[in-house]
Amino acid sequence: MKKCLFLLLMAAIFAQLVSAQDVIVFRDGSNITASVKEVGDTEIKYKRFDNPDGPTYTARKTDIFSIKYANGTTDDFTAVSNLQERQRDNTSYPVSPVTYDYFSRLRRNDANMADFLKKNDVVCYTQFARGERLKMVGGGFLVSGALLTFAGAGLVILGNNEMKNHSYYEIQYDNGAKSVVIGTIFVVVGPAFLLTSIPFFATGGGMKARAADEYERKYFDRRSYRTSLNFNLYSNGVGLAYRF
Repeated sequence: MKKCLFLLLMAAIFAQLVSAQDVIVFRDGSNITASVKEVGDTEIKYKRFDNPDGPTYTARKTDIFSIKYANGTTDDFTAVSNLQERQRDNTSYPVSPVTYDYFSRLRRNDANMADFLKKNDVVCYTQFARGERLKMVGGGFLVSGALLTFAGAGLVILGNNEMKNHSYYEIQYDNGAKSVVIGTIFVVVGPAFLLTSIPFFATGGGMKARAADEYERKYFDRRSYRTSLNFNLYSNGVGLAYRF
């Protein structure tokens, strides 16, 4: 009888000890029994249950899945985001001076975006400015190509008229033939310039978009998954990438 009472007493003491434990469950699947001392904004402090007089440990809340306390209550940390951690630790991660919605509106205006990035992020601005310069080069090829094409077509038409209205031995016929030759060259070179403008425009636009995407990733913890067709200029040629 005494032995049964002793066993019941030991079982009650053991159950009390077990129930007095806090259980910390980490995101990697591991868990430890502990005595939680403090739950702060970004971290918790605890002592190991098997060493209550030992050191106080610290763990980041972003590494913890949940804590089940001795009284039966549970703290769930699945909603704690990395973005909150970034915004609290300005020495490691930057915080944007504007909201995400405001930045999204800035993306619709290249001039405003360039001015914003220049003031707030030099790295993103450098990439954005490079893209803008490439688009300017593409614009130069586009305008030159259009002018050459139209001028060439006009010269061919005028030259043909001169050749039709004068005989082979007249100087006007010779001038008309020269106009046709020059016009034909312009008509060939002009479209080539127009085609050359396409990769410059596409590459420049892609670089500007990636600069804005990088800002979103760094400051808003977001990645933009906009469908796009990007050209990239390399030392050995042109690359084409479709992102979706």
